[in-house]
Amino acid sequence: MSRASIMFTILFGVAFFAIAGWMMTGTLEESVPGAGEMVPKGKLRMIRAPLNGTVRQVHVRENEIVKAGDILVELDLAPGEIEESRFSDKLQILKSEITALKSASHGEVGTGSSTSTAWMAAAQQAYQSRLESAKLQASRTSHEYQEVLEREARTQELLAQDEEQLVKYRKLYEAGGISKVELSEFEQRVMRLRTDATVLVEEVQARRLAKEQAQQQLAEISAGFQERLLQRMVDLQKDVVDLEHSLDQTALAQEKRVVTSPINGIIHQQSVRGDGDEVMSGENLFSVVPLDEGMVAEVKVSNRDLSYIHIDQAAALSLEAFPVQKFGRLMGKVTAISPSSVKDDSGQSYYLVYIQPDKQVFENDGGKHLLRPGMTVSADLITRQKSILSFLTEPLGFKLDRAFRDPSNR
Repeated sequence: MSRASIMFTILFGVAFFAIAGWMMTGTLEESVPGAGEMVPKGKLRMIRAPLNGTVRQVHVRENEIVKAGDILVELDLAPGEIEESRFSDKLQILKSEITALKSASHGEVGTGSSTSTAWMAAAQQAYQSRLESAKLQASRTSHEYQEVLEREARTQELLAQDEEQLVKYRKLYEAGGISKVELSEFEQRVMRLRTDATVLVEEVQARRLAKEQAQQQLAEISAGFQERLLQRMVDLQKDVVDLEHSLDQTALAQEKRVVTSPINGIIHQQSVRGDGDEVMSGENLFSVVPLDEGMVAEVKVSNRDLSYIHIDQAAALSLEAFPVQKFGRLMGKVTAISPSSVKDDSGQSYYLVYIQPDKQVFENDGGKHLLRPGMTVSADLITRQKSILSFLTEPLGFKLDRAFRDPSNR
């Protein structure tokens, strides 16, 4: 055998045993494929407009990372919201009017706004006019009562004297001292006085009633004016309460003018684009993906492969945004499997498998790249590790098994 043949045989043997050793000791991953996208592990937070207004300035853009408390957008309040100064001025006027009314109710002269001064002047004029009229009426009825009372007293005095005299006249008549005519004339005089006294008693009662009514009307006019002042104060106090509430609401609206992020996260969807956009209270402005809870891969796995999947199963993730040749793959574990299948638009059914990556960033050349929602991902869900040799022998063993099996059991 030539020297070249010997060398070839040696090299062939070395290569054969090296390949055989590699095939027996080397391993390959057997995996189930899946495809999907990165989704937030936590629930999206919707940021809504706190009130009606116009966008003054947008401070962020989609896919930007924000921290809790960072300003997202500033709003200019709608005209109906910007009334703090007017409310405050009106509140001071109302309080001044209430003070003036309190002074007036105690008979003092207070100072208020032009509106309250005009109202007070009109009210005072009407009150004084009615009061003077009532005083005149009270004075007249009092004078008339006093006058008739005096007349009634004089009549009663005369009646008492004449009745005493009538007794004497009758005795004289019986003694023959006076005639029947003289006695009759005196008796008629006494009868007239009795009639006058009765009429005057009734007139005294009527004049007393008129006097009391005039006094009561005078008191009612004074009380009515006080009641009017009190009602005016009550109405103004209600306005003060309403204005104070409006001021509180306006102050709250000023606080809400600046919209901030409630969490650490990534701006996912942005509805407002620039200055001047009109927004309504409750309108969605942004959605923020929570960063503290991270991203998970949501991948679709076919029905036939589901039996190979289990919780805590290892998986390798490849993202389209980060080429494998440059960034490598992310390892992770299966954390959840959908309890039932889902159908896509074509009617193809599949299961959703959720994979928690070991890291939330890709690192390359010292740079860090965060995983973001919506990134396309391919997953290899590793079912087992097999030697390279078994990949060649298993199909052969399967065929031999079928060849030597009883035909009836094939």
